[in-house]
Amino acid sequence: MEDYWKEIREALSSLGCADESKLNSGATASELDALEKHLGVTLPTELKEFLSVCNGQDDEGAGIVFGEQILSTISIKRCWDDWRDIDEAEMN
Repeated sequence: MEDYWKEIREALSSLGCADESKLNSGATASELDALEKHLGVTLPTELKEFLSVCNGQDDEGAGIVFGEQILSTISIKRCWDDWRDIDEAEMN
């Protein structure tokens, strides 16, 4: 996984947009544990590896996947909560 991210970072740098992408450093084990607890699931090993190398993008970063940002653990929690709020509002 680290090799893939090294290639991605090098490609972004060669395109002159590494700074604009604002990739985060890897998530800590405690951040990953907190995310699992918040979601109430065990994350797939591959996702844990992915986030442990690159914890998504800063909220101000330019989206690098078809114009969309890679979500960080914090952003995943925020989106989860937003969708749960919508779902719960419809159920009441």
